[in-house]
Amino acid sequence: MTLDLPEASATQHHALIILNVPRPYAEGNDFPGVDFAINANGTVVAEGGFTYSTKRPDAFGRMPFTLVVRVELHNGQHTHVHAQWRSVRASTGHIDSFASFSAVLG
Repeated sequence: MTLDLPEASATQHHALIILNVPRPYAEGNDFPGVDFAINANGTVVAEGGFTYSTKRPDAFGRMPFTLVVRVELHNGQHTHVHAQWRSVRASTGHIDSFASFSAVLG
């Protein structure tokens, strides 16, 4: 998921970026999980994720996840932001429901 943000203006100097993945889960045999990140102009500006608390879970329940970061806007340059995710420790991550990636300019 990607967003192209406008350049800074007299009234807009930053953006609040929100990645919301309400129903992800992961399957695996070594503390399965998923890492998420927000990347702005090629640099990771926020990261987080989830793992299950047991090595081999009996069930792979849903693990709601939200990541929020403030990004500075630049004069004369648009800011390109995108969401990233990956499974951890050879697990299989699943995002099979609605997810959102949004910006609030201010």
